[in-house]
Amino acid sequence: MGAAGRPGRPDLDARVRERLDEQVRSAAEWRDQINTYFFRKSGVPDAKGRTIY
Repeated sequence: MGAAGRPGRPDLDARVRERLDEQVRSAAEWRDQINTYFFRKSGVPDAKGRTIY
């Protein structure tokens, strides 16, 4: 069964999952780059204690 209980295509479901996983990975990378940029510009540490690269 695919999304919403409908019969689906397992290959399509797998591809969607891969793309969502890649989106999560890319978002984390982008977040880290932005945090590092602003830390270097301001010198203010991250309020949530995230790693600055």
